[in-house]
Amino acid sequence: MKQTLKEKAKTLPDLPGVYLMKDSEGTVIYVGKSKQLRRRVSSYFGSDKGQSSKVKKLVRHIKSIEYEVVDTELDALLRECTLIKELKPIYNRLLKEDKKYCYIVVNKEEALPRARLAYEKGKEGIYFGPYDRKQSLEEAIEAINLYYGWPTCKEVVEKEGCLSFLRGRCLGFCEQEVARQVLASHLQDMFDFLRGKHQKVLNFYKMKMEKAANQLEFEEAAQYRNIIGSLKALNFKKEAIAYGLSRQKGLLFVPKPLGGIKVYGLLGTTILFTEHVFRKEVTSFLREKLQQNTTKPRKQFTKQEIDEVYIIYSYLRNTDKCTYISWKEKEL
Repeated sequence: MKQTLKEKAKTLPDLPGVYLMKDSEGTVIYVGKSKQLRRRVSSYFGSDKGQSSKVKKLVRHIKSIEYEVVDTELDALLRECTLIKELKPIYNRLLKEDKKYCYIVVNKEEALPRARLAYEKGKEGIYFGPYDRKQSLEEAIEAINLYYGWPTCKEVVEKEGCLSFLRGRCLGFCEQEVARQVLASHLQDMFDFLRGKHQKVLNFYKMKMEKAANQLEFEEAAQYRNIIGSLKALNFKKEAIAYGLSRQKGLLFVPKPLGGIKVYGLLGTTILFTEHVFRKEVTSFLREKLQQNTTKPRKQFTKQEIDEVYIIYSYLRNTDKCTYISWKEKEL
């Protein structure tokens, strides 16, 4: 069967698209995307050296392959995202779970305030997000709480010799009465960081990483590097959502492998229309279509829509793959 599938993969076009892998009962067990279908699908049926156990197990269960060609790599990314949500293939873990998006919540009224992870927005507290990848978010929350000295205790208990306080990892709610203004200033500073107004927390851990590296403590430096990655991810998600909800109109030009350009008219990250042209020049009819579009900007995104927001925003930031021309509302 593996040899048959290998020969089948060789017949696929080297064009952007999505591929659906099915088991013996015809159930789609995996959906993938690629800018070169033939090369990507063929990679599953070559040598299994270096393949993860998940991929090896997947290959053993594949009995047939279907594919769909699209215009651009961006279309492939969006189509894959849609199909995973619709079909929920067993081997697609990243985008499968509807409740994978989480929030950071801080309740200023708590006796022991700290940043916490929440799966849904509630009535109490201030929420930031949504964010994906729970494990990375948990690491970022732990780093933020440590930086601001928030306690790990569940309740205020009068005690002496608290190790967290003595090691400078906590403001010392149980050791001393924390001045209200100190508490308020710490909370406000944390809110500013989560809103992207400064990078103090990020810079703190960068200094920790550099110090550890200079002292040849490479394992510790690697831990700080992971923390920095988790903290940076908070900013990306926030920026993506904010841009997605903006009134920014523009044209995204993405080259097609077979020639020509596909143009996406955007409002934030919402696709208003698409057109095919043969030059990157902004033609009058494209500008007119953008100007005439009356789609209202979004106030929020559903969990099902957030993946598309991240995909398009990430693509806009990658200038090697595309060209983006924006217009302010007043210019339209």
